[in-house]
Amino acid sequence: RYLFFTDVDLARDLLRKVVRLNRSGKHVRVMGGRDIPFRELTKIPFIAPSQTMGMWNKLVPPQLERKAIYNHVLFQGIPGCGKTAFCRFIAPQYPKWFFIVVPPHVIGKPSDVAGMYAEARKYRPSVLIFEDIDLIGKNRQAESAHFDQFLGALINSLDGIDPVTKVLTIASTNNPLALDPAVVRAGRLGIHVNFSYTPKEKLDILRLYYKFPHVGDEALLSYTKMVDTVADLKAIAKVTQVYEEFYGQTVDENELREIVKQATAKSKFEKLPLLDGDENEINESVPPEAVDDSYVS
Repeated sequence: RYLFFTDVDLARDLLRKVVRLNRSGKHVRVMGGRDIPFRELTKIPFIAPSQTMGMWNKLVPPQLERKAIYNHVLFQGIPGCGKTAFCRFIAPQYPKWFFIVVPPHVIGKPSDVAGMYAEARKYRPSVLIFEDIDLIGKNRQAESAHFDQFLGALINSLDGIDPVTKVLTIASTNNPLALDPAVVRAGRLGIHVNFSYTPKEKLDILRLYYKFPHVGDEALLSYTKMVDTVADLKAIAKVTQVYEEFYGQTVDENELREIVKQATAKSKFEKLPLLDGDENEINESVPPEAVDDSYVS
């Protein structure tokens, strides 16, 4: 069947609604990669850190509900602390917003930054997620004029001569101190979200990936104190599972302790200082409960 319109404006409005219906709440667009359907994201196991969720729920959903963006978001923490995983977790919860992920390799020149925002405006209300934002928002005192152009394009897109409305920016960084102060002030990337898990949440993550039927909660809790990232928790669970299933014998506490040491050995490096979420002050180190981006992959 066909519909014929004599009113061009009416036809244009209907087409706009149909396009929005077809794309809304279906997938996350990944620039330069494969789009991820929401149905895939909802199947990925994830335990949200309560502290991070509390800050997110307090400061971000009110903007999304009003469709009035006045402050953008910076996810910060050591590599693998759950930044990307959290984005995957929240996207299906906001089906009316179109999520666009921008990996760093697709930004080759300053005009690409404006191009990403132009793409986001087509689908607004939308959420534009920049991974490793420190690669384009570096401190101008430490970089050349070439990086100044990237920085200027980012600032202008956030709130400068070409302000973007109904487009929320979420940026992630492993090194917040590398960012120019102009980028992380209030009104731009002014909401600073750190990632940390409670011991109980770490225990739940361990048992999410393997039940550890022969190890009690008290023993597992003692091991979580040795673990910096959730990726390590996943590795510990999977290695233990493979060992027990392959050899057909139970891992005792001494063997489990050795598995924990081996799983966490790669994570023992100097931790980066973080910007405080409220005052932009410098904390001396990342909290030891920091978790891993890739534990849901």
